Amino acid sequence: PAPVLAAATPRPEDPVAAALFDALADGRREAARLALADLFQQADPDEPLAPLWSELTAQRIPAELTVGDLLSAMKLAVGADPFDA
Repeated sequence: PAPVLAAATPRPEDPVAAALFDALADGRREAARLALADLFQQADPDEPLAPLWSELTAQRIPAELTVGDLLSAMKLAVGADPFDA
């Protein structure tokens, strides 16, 4: 099962509701990953990271992501296969 990402909303115990909960969490992560890839693609490589990360934190985006999601977004931004190890 997908990781429980929304601490404010407990994962339902009902199997169907839990599957929907997990699918929504996965969708939020995928949307955030793709948005980050687009943002990285448009960013100047010499820009400082702190302001960008502060804005992402203000939007609670890092709470939805894993390190793998961040790496995948960076790979997408440079045109690499995000699933290559």
